[in-house]
Amino acid sequence: MRNKLLFVGISAACALVAGLALLRAASPASAQPHVITTIVTGSGAGQLWVNPTTNRIYVSNYSAGTESVVNGATNTVAATIPIGSGPAGVAVNEQTNRIYVANRYSNTVSVINGDTNEVTDTISVGTQPEGVAVDPIRNHIYVSHHGAGVWAIDGTDNAVLTTIPTSTDAGGIAVDPTTNRIYVAANLGGDYVSMIEVNWDDLSMAVTTVPVGTRPIGVAVRTDTKRVYVTNYGSNDMSVIDSSTDAVVATVPVGENPLGVDVSPISGHAYVANATSNSLSVIGTVAVSTGTAGLVRVNPTTKRIYVTNDSDNKVTVLAEDSPVGGIAEYPELGPTARTSTDGSSGPSTFAVAGAIAGGALLLTAGSWYARRRRRAV
Repeated sequence: MRNKLLFVGISAACALVAGLALLRAASPASAQPHVITTIVTGSGAGQLWVNPTTNRIYVSNYSAGTESVVNGATNTVAATIPIGSGPAGVAVNEQTNRIYVANRYSNTVSVINGDTNEVTDTISVGTQPEGVAVDPIRNHIYVSHHGAGVWAIDGTDNAVLTTIPTSTDAGGIAVDPTTNRIYVAANLGGDYVSMIEVNWDDLSMAVTTVPVGTRPIGVAVRTDTKRVYVTNYGSNDMSVIDSSTDAVVATVPVGENPLGVDVSPISGHAYVANATSNSLSVIGTVAVSTGTAGLVRVNPTTKRIYVTNDSDNKVTVLAEDSPVGGIAEYPELGPTARTSTDGSSGPSTFAVAGAIAGGALLLTAGSWYARRRRRAV
C-alpha cells in the first residue's frame, strides 16, 4: 500500500509539474526579447531604419559622417557609405529601395541606391534637418528640421514639392500613407504633436495639434490599428493616439527621458529607448541597465530588434520571441543585466506595474541623439 501511495504521489507531482510547464509555455508574458549579438558600425551610431524587404539595416554614424549598411542575415556590416556632416534621421522606401538620410550640419538629404550602396543625389533642405519619413504610396519623403517646418520631396526626381510650416521646432516625424497624414513631434517648442494633411492637387494644407506629454520627441505609426505612439522626453511616458478620433487613448509610463519608439505590426509590441534610465522598454515593462538608451527599430519579418549604442559604436540585435521565465542573467551586458517576468502586465494593457513589471530586458544602448537632447534640456 505504501508503495502504491508513493507511486500515486509521484505521478500527481509529475502531472502538476507538466501542467505548470504547459501553462508557462502558453503565457504570452513569458515571451521576452534576448540579445543575439552586437555589431560594430561607425563612430556615433545613432538613428537607424530597417528594410524588411531586403533585410538591411541602415545606421547613421553621426560623428563619422557615414551610413552603415548591416546585413540582417549575417549581422555584419556590408558597406559603409560616406554622406554629409552629422547624419541623423534615416528612412527607406521599400518600393524603390532608396534610402534617405538627413545630414544635420550639411543641411542636406543624401539619397542612397539600396542596390548599389551608392549616393545618387544630395538634396538641399532647411536648417538642421532632423527626422525623415517616407510615404511609399505617393513616393514622398518628409524631412523635419529645426527651422520649424517640414520639407516635402518628390521621390521620382528628388525635387522639393513644398515646405510645410509648423509653429515650433520640429523633431521626430512619421507618416500614415493610408490616410495621407504626417505626424511631427513639437520637440522642445511645445507639448503637442502636429498632424498635417496636404492636398497635393493644389498644395493646400491643414495643420492641427494634439496635446501629449512634456517635450514629445519620437513618433511611430501603426496603420492597421490607427494608433500613433509618441515618446515624451520630459514626462517620462509615451502617449498613444487614436488617429481616427485624434484623441490620446493611453499614457504609458516608461523609463527616464524616452527617445526612439517603434512598433511591430506582427507582435503588437511597442519598444521605447530611454536615455537617462539606460533602458529599452517593451509596452507593459520597464528595463534598466548601465548604458545609455537611444534609437530602436523592429524588423517584423525576422522578429529582430535593433538598438544603437554610440558610446562604443555598436548596434545591439535582439530576438523578439525568446521564451523567458523568472530571472535570466545576461553576463555579456554586465553584472546588472537581467530580465524579470511576472505576468502582471501584457502588451495590450498599456500599463506598467512598478519599476519592473510584465517582462523587462536590460541592455546597454545609446545614441548621439540622447547626448544632444540632454544638452538641450
